[in-house]
Amino acid sequence: MYKRQIWQTIDKPDFKLLNKEKELIKLVESELSEDRNCVIYVEYSSSPMTNITGRLKKILAANVKGLDDKEIMILKSASPSPKKREEWIHKQAAKGMRVMICNPRCVEVGLDFCFSELDAFGNKVDYNYPTLIFYQNGYSYFTLAQASRRHYRLCQKEECRTFYFASEDTIQMDVLQIMAEKVEGSFVFTVLDSEDSIWFVVGDNCLLYTSDAA
Repeated sequence: MYKRQIWQTIDKPDFKLLNKEKELIKLVESELSEDRNCVIYVEYSSSPMTNITGRLKKILAANVKGLDDKEIMILKSASPSPKKREEWIHKQAAKGMRVMICNPRCVEVGLDFCFSELDAFGNKVDYNYPTLIFYQNGYSYFTLAQASRRHYRLCQKEECRTFYFASEDTIQMDVLQIMAEKVEGSFVFTVLDSEDSIWFVVGDNCLLYTSDAA
């Protein structure tokens, strides 16, 4: 949970990072140091006025140690078929993508974040994105439930981690509370273990996250 701040244009000389952005940098840097690739979900990407995917890419490239601009890719649209989006992800992974930024709706159906591909010499290469970060959150339980499970695959050998970000005293906290209630309510109709609930860690500079699962 983070203190509320005013958004500033990244290109201004007096630009300052938001607390939320600072924590994103810390988290991504920490995960990459463990050789864990990341996917960052940004909910409000449909309008130029609210789309911050490019901003986040610039911030991460400039502030995460050892992360190059070319290792951060943005999946911009959910319009192409899942097959074409899957091909795009596989292609970017083969090129060295370590961080992907996208709207969760772009990957909510039919896409895996743990997969294998054959290289030019016919050797199998494994690719994995076991850390998911909901930097922004929406109201769709279906989208959250699907997008938050993209790293849970039969071939997954790494610990799956899912993080949820929110700023204090904003509607973001209300959204997460609503989604937490929807997740709890879904237990009536599903066989999900209670450890899949959204748990809240309240305090200075703390994240909102789900329990880790293997």
